[in-house]
Amino acid sequence: MKYPNINFANIIHPSVRISPSAKLGEGIFLAANVIIDSKSVIGNHNIILFSSVVSRFVTLGDYCFLSANVNIIGNVNIGGNNYLGVKSTITKDIKHQVLVNSGSVVVKEITSNSIVSNHGDKVKNFKSKEILKRMLMSL
Repeated sequence: MKYPNINFANIIHPSVRISPSAKLGEGIFLAANVIIDSKSVIGNHNIILFSSVVSRFVTLGDYCFLSANVNIIGNVNIGGNNYLGVKSTITKDIKHQVLVNSGSVVVKEITSNSIVSNHGDKVKNFKSKEILKRMLMSL
C-alpha cells in the first residue's frame, strides 16, 4: 500500500558506513556497524541489524529483514519480503518471500516462496504463497 502524503524517516546508527554511491529508500533502519558498500541499492522499509554487510552491486528489495551479521556478497539481487537469519551469507540471487535460516550459506539462486535450511543445501518451495506467508507471520 502506498501512502503518497507520508515521508518515512530513515533511522541510521552513527557507526554505519554507507558508500556515497549507494542508494537508500525510505523507512529504513540500520543498526550499529552496518556497512552498505558502493553501488548498492536498498529498497524501502528494510531493517538491517548489527554488523551486517551489503556488498557492492547488491540490490535489496522492499520489506526485508536482515538479522545480525548477515553478509550479502557480490552482484546479488534480493527480492522483497525476505527474512535473512543471523550469520547467513548470500552469494546468489533470492526472489520474493524467502526465509533463510540462521547460519545458511546461499550458493544457488533461490526461487520465491521458499525456506532455506540451516546449511543452505535444502530448499523447500511452497506452491501456496498463503502457507509461506502464515509461516513468516508466525516468526
